[in-house]
Amino acid sequence: MSEQKIIVCLDDDPDDRELLTNAIKDVDSSFKVINGDNGIKGMYILEQLKAIGQKPCLVILDLNMPLMDGEQTLTEIKKDTDLLNIPVVVFTTSALETSNSFFARHGVPVVIKPVRYGSIVDQVRELLSYCD
Repeated sequence: MSEQKIIVCLDDDPDDRELLTNAIKDVDSSFKVINGDNGIKGMYILEQLKAIGQKPCLVILDLNMPLMDGEQTLTEIKKDTDLLNIPVVVFTTSALETSNSFFARHGVPVVIKPVRYGSIVDQVRELLSYCD
C-alpha cells in the first residue's frame, strides 16, 4: 500500500481552511490535509512530519497570516534542505505586486482565491497536480 499523500494548508481564516480542505476531499478523498493558522504552526507541522520521515507533497500558503506571514514562511522552508524541494503554492485573496515578484523569484505560483466553490474545486484540481 502506498503512503498517504499529505498537503499542509496554512491560512489564518478558518472558513478558508475548511473550504480548501473540503474542496481537496471532494476532488480526491485519499489526501490527508493538515491545517495550520500561521507560519510558525506550519513550520512546526513540517518539522513533526520530518521527524516521522514524511513530507507533504504540497504546501499551500496564505499571504497574510499573523506571527509569520507567507513570505516569511516560504523563506524558512527554503532554508531547510529537507523541505526546499516541496512544491509551495500561495493561495490568497490579496496579492500585492511586491509579493508576486518575491514568490516568482522562488518559482512559487500565486493563485487568487476564487469566490465560488466550484471555481475553488477547479483550482484545487490544478493544485493537486503538484502532488504527482
